[in-house]
Amino acid sequence: MKLHYLLPLLMTLSLFAHAENKSDGKKMKAQQSRDMQVMKRLKKDIVELKGPPTVADVEAKQKKHAADLMLVIDSGRYSGKRLEYIKGMHERILAKPLPSQEDLNKRHKRNIAMLEKDNGLKERGKPNVNQHQRNNNMKDMRMRNNEMRQRQGAPDRP
Repeated sequence: MKLHYLLPLLMTLSLFAHAENKSDGKKMKAQQSRDMQVMKRLKKDIVELKGPPTVADVEAKQKKHAADLMLVIDSGRYSGKRLEYIKGMHERILAKPLPSQEDLNKRHKRNIAMLEKDNGLKERGKPNVNQHQRNNNMKDMRMRNNEMRQRQGAPDRP
């Protein structure tokens, strides 16, 4: 068997393998994008279902953070200005007043609103109208630019 037949065959097979890998990459990116969208919606649902934290939860969290900082302070890994800064953080955490339950409820509602805005949802299943308007505006702008290029004799862009 002559080798000059084998070389083009090997090159063709490598091109097919490369094209297959490229299409798999596009499929994976699309799946990751869908997964991210689902996770955003799930995060919002979880926050809604859990409800706002209680004052006791916030107090426990503050104590945990203060204890963690105290552990770092006592470790002896830091000295000088860094140690003073960490001690200041510890004191600020301990001196921080606890929020009222009303404040926590307001903060919870704000968080849900921000998650809805991030997801592009006003209500479950309804897309954000502003996003559709922006998409339509972009399409119109592309069409106008292509028309202008055609009048000037420039090639179209996708």
